[in-house]
Amino acid sequence: MRSVLRWRLVAVTDPLEPIRRSIASPADRVRWACLLEATAPKAGNVFPGVDFEDLRYTDFVAAADAVAPVLTSPSPGVSCGERILQAVTVTRDVCGSNVNLGMVLLLAPLVIAESNRQRRGRCLSEAVAEVLSSLTPNDSADVYAAIALAQPGGLGDSQQMDVREAAPPNLVAAMQVAAERDRVALQYACGFSDLLGERVLGTLSRSIATCGDVLGGIQRAQIEILADASDSLIGRKAGPKMAEEAQRRAAEVLVAKDFHAAWQDFDRWLRADGHRRNPGTTADLLAAGLWCLLSP
Repeated sequence: MRSVLRWRLVAVTDPLEPIRRSIASPADRVRWACLLEATAPKAGNVFPGVDFEDLRYTDFVAAADAVAPVLTSPSPGVSCGERILQAVTVTRDVCGSNVNLGMVLLLAPLVIAESNRQRRGRCLSEAVAEVLSSLTPNDSADVYAAIALAQPGGLGDSQQMDVREAAPPNLVAAMQVAAERDRVALQYACGFSDLLGERVLGTLSRSIATCGDVLGGIQRAQIEILADASDSLIGRKAGPKMAEEAQRRAAEVLVAKDFHAAWQDFDRWLRADGHRRNPGTTADLLAAGLWCLLSP
């Protein structure tokens, strides 16, 4: 009886534990993180029963299954940049479009760092810093090739280190230039401290624990993260003023008397204007955060 009660306590206090116990490989962990992010009902994003005209929930499922073994390749000779380029390539093969570039850019260094951390007894943040400091010009070239292949929306033009130009030798330096307008690039520039700190990982962990439900917690965390900082994909595609408006509306959802009614209104607003208000960068951060929370 005591063991049964202990299991029930774990299940109630940590909704992710049953999924964590089912993970048998590093690829499973990546797959689960991507699937949970795609399945949760997040405002303005694709999820089951709610597709875009050119992007379906099944695309995210197929992409998760395709990139998981690529990102977690056990071969020590496969670099971070190679994993990113291969993951984007297989995604294009199975989906024909950019489904997960931001997720792949975030997960590749995290997966390598986790492997290094386990071998050397380091914490994840230290291991990530080591991965970023060891990136080579070849990594930079592969990442630039992956971005060109994915063709993400709203990149605009940059006077320095434009992704349409030849790749610079230092990928982190290029990400530092883009950090103000792209929160994925910011992670490379700050050693992933934004993702691994309270603003993303802390918010996600707390929201899941408070809700007592994984998908509901992800739904709530998305709104909290959007209210805290504007989504950089919205900013690139629809402009900074629209990104700030989305941030303001997300904050209003959090204080609304009826969260679900306010969430539905916000969701409809985000989906207007041809999905140009899709908060895709926040979705990428959530996927990476879920991967962190699924640590054995």
